[in-house]
Amino acid sequence: MGDLQVQVVASQALAFLLAVVWCWAAVGKLRHLSLFTDSAVMLLAPTPEGLVRRLAPLLPAVEFAAAALVLLPATRMAGFALSALAFALFVVILARAVRQGTRVGCACFGNETENRVTIAAVVRTVLLGTAAFAGIPVTAGAAGPQTWPSPSLAGVGVGAAAVLLVGGTLITATVQLLSTVERRLLGAEVRP
Repeated sequence: MGDLQVQVVASQALAFLLAVVWCWAAVGKLRHLSLFTDSAVMLLAPTPEGLVRRLAPLLPAVEFAAAALVLLPATRMAGFALSALAFALFVVILARAVRQGTRVGCACFGNETENRVTIAAVVRTVLLGTAAFAGIPVTAGAAGPQTWPSPSLAGVGVGAAAVLLVGGTLITATVQLLSTVERRLLGAEVRP
């Protein structure tokens, strides 16, 4: 397989990965829209509640649009750019919630069981942002050598996809396990 073919495959793999994540998130939010909206109000405070309640239900449509943009070859670059910007914004919001100890889950995927944003959600979002950002040069390279003369950077995209699929899952699971152990140990210390 030539360098250009590797770039095309890497671009498609990253696009597919992000499209699945965007659709999964949008469907989850639509299934539990009131939960997501309430969560958004808490996470975006001090933004006026009325504004958040009007805009939050629009996020699933934006997520479906981002999925379509990354899947279509003609708009893939714009889709990766939109995704990278969105994930960067989400990282800021989630990291702020972790730092402040906000007692609400992000409901990013419509999850009803989360009661607070964890570092695992921040790590997951950073990894997704990395994949989106890596998709930009990979997609530029897939357009042909005249637009990006360094095809060896296609490995960035393949590496980002591998990190997300394997490493991201392991890191998130490990952080969640450690958080559970910490809560149980702290809970055990508090009891008489």
